[in-house]
Order: sequence, then C-alpha cells, then structure tokens
Amino acid sequence: MFCHKCGNKLIEGGQFCPKCGTKQEQAEVMPTPITSSTSQKPTNSFVADTIKPVKVDFATRLLLFWLQGSVSVDGHAIRTSIAKSIIGDKDEKQFALGNVQGATVKLRHFFLLFALGIGSFIMGVWLLYSVAVGEAGEGFPIGIAFAFVIVGIILFLSGISTTFIIDGNGNQYKIRVPFYERRKIIEINEVIQKALLYREDKEVNVMRETSNNIVEAINRK
Repeated sequence: MFCHKCGNKLIEGGQFCPKCGTKQEQAEVMPTPITSSTSQKPTNSFVADTIKPVKVDFATRLLLFWLQGSVSVDGHAIRTSIAKSIIGDKDEKQFALGNVQGATVKLRHFFLLFALGIGSFIMGVWLLYSVAVGEAGEGFPIGIAFAFVIVGIILFLSGISTTFIIDGNGNQYKIRVPFYERRKIIEINEVIQKALLYREDKEVNVMRETSNNIVEAINRK
C-alpha cells in the first residue's frame, strides 16, 4: 500500500504514513446506481481493461550501472522503484492516474562538469605527449596520464543527463538517468501520456452518458 498524500510506501497494517504522518483511511466505496437501460463500468475499469501494463528498467548512474530503477504504468497507477544504494535500499512510489497532472522528459546539461571533463582530458593528452617525447622525465608513471584522460571522459559524459518528472500527489517527483537511458524514459513517458489522455476521454464519456441517462429518466416521469 502507498500513502494517498505523498505516495510513500506504507508499512503493512500501519495507520499512519512514516514519511508525512498522514492518517490512512480506507475510502468508502459507494455503490454505483444501475439504470434499467444501461449498465456502466467505473472509469478505472475502462482504463485498466484497455491499457496493457508496461514497465521499463534502466540504470540510474553512469558508472554504477548495476544500480537499477524502473517505471511501470497500467490502467490504475504509475509505479516507480529507484535503487538508492548497493545494499538494496529502494525508493518506491505509486501515483494513481487520477492524481497525476502530467509527466515530462527534460535533457539537462551541467556545464561545470563539461569544463572539468575537458580540462582533465586535455591534461591527460598533454601528459601522454610529454611521456612520448621524453619531456615528462624518466620514470613518469604513464598511468597517471591515462587516468586524467578517463576521468575527463567520465566527467564530460556526466554533464549530460535525462530528468523524468512526474507531477502527481501534489508534488514533482524527479528521476535522473544517464544519457544513454534517454530512449527508455521517452518510451515510458509516451505510454503515460496515452494513459492519461485515455482516462480523461473515458471520464468525459461516462459523465456524458450518465447525464443523458438522468435526462431520459426525468423525461419518462
């Protein structure tokens, strides 16, 4: 179960959210009136029956690629699970589709990392050149030069990242992934957009159909 206010995962049987302290109450399910002419299904059922569950897994760190995260969506909710450490700690969230205002994908650039990466790379290349022509001095460890080059490349690539933002439960939940996982995030975002649009259309259709049934019942009287 998840908190209906902040989306944090709840302890089984707990009455209060351990993160925001909100008391968890089970909503009363009101019976849906069925007219003699038409039997209606709830909007959630319409969406759930039509949208097939989709899940994507991705790395959350450029180098620590074994730290995995996932985003899944079905006709009821969007669920996220992000690894926080190598010992298995995870940040799990759930956003009911009805509480999601939208989702966006942004490409971000960190120019400080770009500058540090370029500087380290140039330093490494210069050291390699100095070792090659004998200017670095006899016995200079060439491994240091290669280390500067590798660190420079890593810093430069770390300056490019994709941020996935979910507007739900009254907050913005952000997931940052390496540049090479951008395609997966775009794919799941497209599925989420379709689910939100389909849900909105169905809600409008159900409201219109209910209104028509009420008008027909009044006219028959």
